[in-house]
Amino acid sequence: MPEHPCVLDLAKAEGFSKEELAIVERLTYLGGSSKEAAKEGAERMKRVEFSFTPFTEDILHEKAEWKKIGPPGITRRYDDILHATEGAGMMWRLASGLAGQEDKVIATRKELVKSLIEFQETLTYLGLPDRQKVTAALTHEIINNLFKADAWWLNIPLIGPMLDIEWPWGSMLASSRAQKKYGSRALSMTAMERWRFIEDMRPFVGNHYADKLQLMLKARRRDVVKQLALQWGLPAGAYLGWSWFLGPALKQLQGYMSDIGGQ
Repeated sequence: MPEHPCVLDLAKAEGFSKEELAIVERLTYLGGSSKEAAKEGAERMKRVEFSFTPFTEDILHEKAEWKKIGPPGITRRYDDILHATEGAGMMWRLASGLAGQEDKVIATRKELVKSLIEFQETLTYLGLPDRQKVTAALTHEIINNLFKADAWWLNIPLIGPMLDIEWPWGSMLASSRAQKKYGSRALSMTAMERWRFIEDMRPFVGNHYADKLQLMLKARRRDVVKQLALQWGLPAGAYLGWSWFLGPALKQLQGYMSDIGGQ
């Protein structure tokens, strides 16, 4: 019977570069550079123990008691694999600035929240803490690398926020990497918008990761007050400072004094 060409032969025929051929060669020969070395790689692969559901911390495949698992166990395994595959596709789209389940540029905070929740729903093979951790990690990456408004002109008093306002035709200048990539209608979040977004995500990532996201993405209340004071002047900063800090503190103090007086 004629011998069929291996992947390495096909790569050579396609004119792959030396670096690319070296990678294909190592994959073809399981880490080696010849058929003899591939036998050693095969022996190593025989000793690898895989999880019941690939790429998870599930029970080891070799230790699963198949007779006890029965059809429901097999169904769960393939359901988990399908969910993991679906989640991976959504993750790549989100990392590119697109909605989770469709090739549509994310333009609003609500669209981003919806896509992240849909992504989290594919993580059924993970426990709640891990689902929150994975969702928070993906959230940080896409905000920090795509949707964070970080243009140098953004904090120019009055001028910066006017240029960043979403007019009917979109923003006048691109203030985030997503806008530079897809145009002015793509999402771009200032400190205030990042704070609101994280508050929207708080029920899905938990308080610990929400607080951590606010710190890492400079979306704490103090960051919002600082940016608004730079953009709109001291009156805006003073108003938010009173609404978020001094006002509640004074109200709490008045309640405390009333309790003492009542005693």
